[in-house]
Amino acid sequence: MKKAILYARVSTDEQAEKGYSREEQVHQIRRFCSANNIEVVKEYLEDFSAKTINRPELNNLLAFAYDKKNSIDAIIVTKIDRFSRNVFDAYNLANQLSRQNIKVYSLAEGVLDFTETSKFLPLLIQAGAAQHDNMMRSDNTKRGMRQAMKKGKFVAKPPKGYIKNKETGIMEADGEIAKVVTWAFEQYSKGIYSAEEVRKDAEQRGLRLTKQSFLDMLSNQLYIGKVLVPAYKDEQEELVEGLHEAIVDEHTFYTVQDVLKGKRKPYKQPKNAVNEALPLRGHLICPQCGKVLTGSINKNGHGGSFPYYHCQQQKYACNHRVNADNAHIVLQKYLQTFQPSEEVIELFKHVLADVFNTKDGDRLGRRRLVEVKIEEVRGRINNMDDKFADGNISDENYSRIIKRLKDEENELIMQHATFTKVSPDLNKYVSYSTGLLQNLSEYYTTATFSTKHKLIGVIFPEKLTFSKNEYYTTKTNEVFSLICSLDKGLQQKSPAKIARLYSEAPPAGLEPATL
Repeated sequence: MKKAILYARVSTDEQAEKGYSREEQVHQIRRFCSANNIEVVKEYLEDFSAKTINRPELNNLLAFAYDKKNSIDAIIVTKIDRFSRNVFDAYNLANQLSRQNIKVYSLAEGVLDFTETSKFLPLLIQAGAAQHDNMMRSDNTKRGMRQAMKKGKFVAKPPKGYIKNKETGIMEADGEIAKVVTWAFEQYSKGIYSAEEVRKDAEQRGLRLTKQSFLDMLSNQLYIGKVLVPAYKDEQEELVEGLHEAIVDEHTFYTVQDVLKGKRKPYKQPKNAVNEALPLRGHLICPQCGKVLTGSINKNGHGGSFPYYHCQQQKYACNHRVNADNAHIVLQKYLQTFQPSEEVIELFKHVLADVFNTKDGDRLGRRRLVEVKIEEVRGRINNMDDKFADGNISDENYSRIIKRLKDEENELIMQHATFTKVSPDLNKYVSYSTGLLQNLSEYYTTATFSTKHKLIGVIFPEKLTFSKNEYYTTKTNEVFSLICSLDKGLQQKSPAKIARLYSEAPPAGLEPATL
């Protein structure tokens, strides 16, 4: 050997655990080269794990060596595990370099020549020992991480909305970003916005995620204070209570899962609803053929425009057309019929309080029932563990039964979460909703095109029919139906009967509201 490349490598954990040092490796190789009259033409120092052959400095070294193959005799390392901790990588790479007349020389093992019969087995054992050590370290690391996760500590990089406490290693809420994450879950749980709409609004508030990352966030149980411990070898996947703070309540989280799974479909704005002059496009149906109305704008030669709604079948048989300006004026008057009086608001508050208290008691009863079932399942799991420990059940049957019981336990935990939501501040929500109801027509008139479109979709989920200057609908939002029934009840019923109106209120029929 006359000219050689020096290669020294150490990973962060090796330096911490065993005191390895690249500087010491460089010193040993230089001393060897000096004693043997070898010129070091290039030095490559690596700070990277050898469990993979794809290392930055090693790639640079190989590129240089192949380019200068006619003037390089060897690559020198202190030990074979500095070169590679994978027996197959060490074998293949040493042979490739040998075909270029470049030797790999280890101060501890000599020339790494796997083609020489007398050296093949010792080199294979040395390289295998390095790989075995690497596998043991990797396995210990994974088990250590799993043990930490089983205790509720999330060990990977925190998701958006969390940061890791440098002293404790436990995740904490990340200030304003955490608030935006909470807001995003709440918005999507309403079922009236698409995930992309919420993502774009959240981005304006400082939460920047790709489309897929945002969907992954909505499914991440870390946000409700849980840690998912993945399955590993013979150990089953399990969900444990995390040490970190939840920033999304469980009721909202599982409501979001229902929306994502299609159990509650989010409101979707029609693809062609782009013109602000036609906010009812997609919400009106034709009284003649029953098709959904679209909209267009006619322009005259004087620069004027005339928006109108028309049937999508007009070029075939149906010629139904509606003047958009007139339809909007009548709609404002129609919305005024949903604006209750002060007396109705007061009664509505009492009705909501009564219904809430009734539902709250039912919720607590169902929660206790689920808690009993959870304890029963956990008892069966413990019983199976005892049987397995005593050798009374095979590995195969144990794994199959435990998986089924764990799945049953997780399903019950999810059910329990829906009954565990803290009781809301009734006055806060009633104040907000009644304020909107009392100014519904004015709010709609001044709202943006997007808000108008969504508001109509919420109030009238089954579309509207506009005919002869009147609106008809097969279904109105339950809250608005109740308000109208209460308003009529105050005018027609005696005080003793009014209190029962909420349970007697029929759903909205085909009759138009009186204008």
